Formats: sequence, C-alpha cells, structure tokens
Amino acid sequence: MNYDFVRPVHYEKIEFAKGATSVNAKNLKRQMIEEFTRQKIEHQRTLSLDTSTSSQQSSSNNYSQATVEFSILCENLADHGHLSVQTDLASAFYCMLINCNENKLYMKNNSKRDDLFIQERPFIDQRDLSTLSYSYSSSSNLSTTN
Repeated sequence: MNYDFVRPVHYEKIEFAKGATSVNAKNLKRQMIEEFTRQKIEHQRTLSLDTSTSSQQSSSNNYSQATVEFSILCENLADHGHLSVQTDLASAFYCMLINCNENKLYMKNNSKRDDLFIQERPFIDQRDLSTLSYSYSSSSNLSTTN
C-alpha cells in the first residue's frame, strides 16, 4: 500500500459532535488571529505606559512578553457574535492550534490548568530560573616554585 501525505489537509468546516452547529473554520481562524493581535497590541501599550515612569523598568521591558489568555480571546469573540461559548469552544481551540502552527505562536496552560496562555516567543519555565544558582570556588592545588 502506498500513502501520499504530500498535501496537508485543510478543513473548511469543523463538526465535533453529531447534531452540533458547524463552524466556518477559515473565518474563525482569521477572527481569532485578529483578536490575538489586537489584545497583544493593547497589552504592549499598557506595558509601555506602566514602564514609562521608571527607566530601570523600561530596560527590563525588552524581556517582557505580551501574553494573551485563550478564555479572554474567546469571550471577546463571543461578545462580538463571532463565537458561541456554549457550542464552539472545541472549534475555537482547534483553530487556535492551527494559528499557533501557522504563525509561530506558543501555547501553554496556566498553573491551575483551566486556561491557556498564547504568546509569540517560547515560554520560560520560571521554576527552572528560580532554582538555578551559580557559585565559583577556586580549589586549585597547583603552586609555582622558583
């Protein structure tokens, strides 16, 4: 048997349960990435306003990352009538996974595991940073004699 996997599969509609409403995946995907971009820009503006009072904080702003919460993204889309929170969450999650793959975004669950964070750079594991310690001790047994 020969399998040909050259062409990726693109879905126009997503149906995750019999009798459930179908969702136009192309439109939902586009609306989700637009909402992500809008929230990211809004978050960056807020950060720049917060850090403008201290030059020390603004230098650390280079390392801060605009993180968007999946739940807020979905709520905003629902408020504008683009998404039904009761029936379209599985489709929204699937579309966001596609967006992450196509736009090089990163997704991570929060500490309570009840929401997802989305951002443009890989997440830094804070636990690893807090346990790292550096120490240097010179225990050289070498001596020079003339």
